[in-house]
Amino acid sequence: SSGSRTTWCIAGSTGCKCPDDADGVLLAGTGFRCVGLIEALEQDLGRPVVTANQASLWHGLRSAGVRPAVQGYGALLRGAV
Repeated sequence: SSGSRTTWCIAGSTGCKCPDDADGVLLAGTGFRCVGLIEALEQDLGRPVVTANQASLWHGLRSAGVRPAVQGYGALLRGAV
């Protein structure tokens, strides 16, 4: 789909422009689906990738006292950050 192509293009651009000494990557936009790319980007870039939607979910869960280790959605939700 067009949305998937756009997301992959943004992800690719992020990888190309990410400084070598960056501790992590923040994808601040909420208007595109990138949850399926988080793990692949983390592996490719060798650092955590946090999206705005992912951070909002993490914060909501933490605020509610829920701290599950969620696999497949990046280091933040896995509890590794």
